[in-house]
Amino acid sequence: MDLEAELTDGEQSGAAGEYQAGGIVVNLKDGATVNANLDTRLLARVMQVVTPEEFALIVDAIVQAVENRQKRPACQVNRN
Repeated sequence: MDLEAELTDGEQSGAAGEYQAGGIVVNLKDGATVNANLDTRLLARVMQVVTPEEFALIVDAIVQAVENRQKRPACQVNRN
């Protein structure tokens, strides 16, 4: 996953009427790239407590779980 925290100057200034966008770019195993839009305030809060690399690991785990569904509970899945 390529993490793009797109927090615009509008969020920082809080000016009314300015465009604010936040999101992440997710790369799927088929090569497709998907933009996941997020509330800028939520993304800013997340990025205060985790590094971009840590957030990328979280998102990658979610992508893997969606693309490679497991019917077994997490406690029974072999981890590397």
